[in-house]
Amino acid sequence: MESQYLRIAISDRDWDELVEGITIVVHTEGRWETSELSNNHVTQYLLLPNSRSVQLNERHVDQDDINGRFEMVSRDYRPDSSRSYITGFHITTIMRLTVRMVYGAIRRSSLNDFCFANGGMGCRYWQYDLRNDLV
Repeated sequence: MESQYLRIAISDRDWDELVEGITIVVHTEGRWETSELSNNHVTQYLLLPNSRSVQLNERHVDQDDINGRFEMVSRDYRPDSSRSYITGFHITTIMRLTVRMVYGAIRRSSLNDFCFANGGMGCRYWQYDLRNDLV
């Protein structure tokens, strides 16, 4: 049975692809329930050849659980073509990375076992820590 705290859905062809760059994306999850303001989320994409990417994400399982759910998912698009895209920040990697190497770095640094602060804050901090490990 798959853990509710882990989702790895990498296409076989993507594991050993070289990462061309990393884009950190701010995207909307719609409006807050009690406001006209947008509920934003930060996620990261490893950019691969042929306009593909691997999305790295840490989010809540549900509102009452501060434990994060780590997701690493192959996508057949680049992040700027996502319907929920607001803005992105591109990072050039200084070393040659594969998707498999990134996954290994995340596991070694325990970023796949992240707990959010009460109230749900933490996706930006998680992205910051991951970025520091990769560049």
